[in-house]
Amino acid sequence: MSASPLNFEVNNNGNRTNGPRVSKKVREAQKKDVVKTLRSIAKSIASSRWCSSIECRAKAKVPIINFVTSFGVEGDVGCSGSMGVDTSDYSSKLVKVRRRREAKSATS
Repeated sequence: MSASPLNFEVNNNGNRTNGPRVSKKVREAQKKDVVKTLRSIAKSIASSRWCSSIECRAKAKVPIINFVTSFGVEGDVGCSGSMGVDTSDYSSKLVKVRRRREAKSATS
């Protein structure tokens, strides 16, 4: 199976195989940086008057902050590690493919 913007392979670990290859040590270091940043953000949000509850899910596969404002609005905050760059590249490829298809169908 070839890797394309619309079709990517997944290895036995559930990871995309057409993205950038990063060692486990680097991924762990990136995750630590993300968790440190999220905890800092969570501390700032928790100290604000408009936050009624907050939870920092630092041990999740994708670390995230969940909070509820005093107005009842729920929110999430996440920081992307290397996968954010990978995802944006993937998304831009999808947009290019779609534009090409639209242009091709418009000329037909």
